[in-house]
Amino acid sequence: MNKKNFRGKKTEKISLSEGDEEVLSDSLYEVGDLVKIKTHDWDATPHVYTGIVLARGCEWREKQLDMFPTFTVWNINTQQSAKLYSYNLEILSSCK
Repeated sequence: MNKKNFRGKKTEKISLSEGDEEVLSDSLYEVGDLVKIKTHDWDATPHVYTGIVLARGCEWREKQLDMFPTFTVWNINTQQSAKLYSYNLEILSSCK
């Protein structure tokens, strides 16, 4: 279905089929997944660690919602938990 937006350009409405919605919902990390943590310093020095996903999303105490999905991850190398975005994580082993 083509519609014109406020600038007069044609736009298409994109709809997901049932199979696509399942792929999108399953693509997020689950609690207990073993992940690779990829971060960098201010000078772009890359750091790669291993971690375990402890929680999905923000805590109930936090009033502001994040635009991108966040996960609380236990860093095995540093022995600390951190709130990380999904683009910092790569799945190594799923708990499913």
